[in-house]
Amino acid sequence: MDKTAYLIRHGLIRSNAEGIYAGRSSEGLTEEGRNQADRVGRDIEGFGIEVIYTSPLQRTVQTAQILNRYCNARLVEDRDLIEMDLGPWTALSKDQVLAKYPSAYRTWLDHPAQFKEAGIETLESVQERVVRSLNRFLQSKREKIAAFVTHSVAVKVLVLHFRGLPMDWYHRIEVPNLALYRVLFNDHGNNRVERLK
Repeated sequence: MDKTAYLIRHGLIRSNAEGIYAGRSSEGLTEEGRNQADRVGRDIEGFGIEVIYTSPLQRTVQTAQILNRYCNARLVEDRDLIEMDLGPWTALSKDQVLAKYPSAYRTWLDHPAQFKEAGIETLESVQERVVRSLNRFLQSKREKIAAFVTHSVAVKVLVLHFRGLPMDWYHRIEVPNLALYRVLFNDHGNNRVERLK
């Protein structure tokens, strides 16, 4: 069965605007974040989305609820879509991380595939669980068109996975707030990934 998945990053939160690593914080959307979600909701209104899977964090749930005003889809929280666990980097700015963890931060920037730091989830771990979430949708016979509302890390590693690209290309994938990617799947195992927004 041919299927379509839309990968969507949540709307703006204060940490995003201030350049701070939010991690798994409970921040909600800013007014601009809500407006972003509303605009994208209008864009996807005619896409035929039947189910929206969302990370359980407040910013993604709020985004999914706003989008669903235009989709009238089934809403499902999926913990496999949650943000990367940033451990001690949570609530720090990039400059603060660089000052406290200079070697690890250089590895994160230059060789993300090799990044391993105590208390912080690896990109491979994130990719494994978000691909698992997509695979549940692909194996289900219930719906053909789904949206996945999640986080920048999750969208990036999914795009890399479905394009067959190495993890060290991580920083080349652009995922601003409310970025929208479409992944087309067919019965022959051919996937096509395209950025719509």
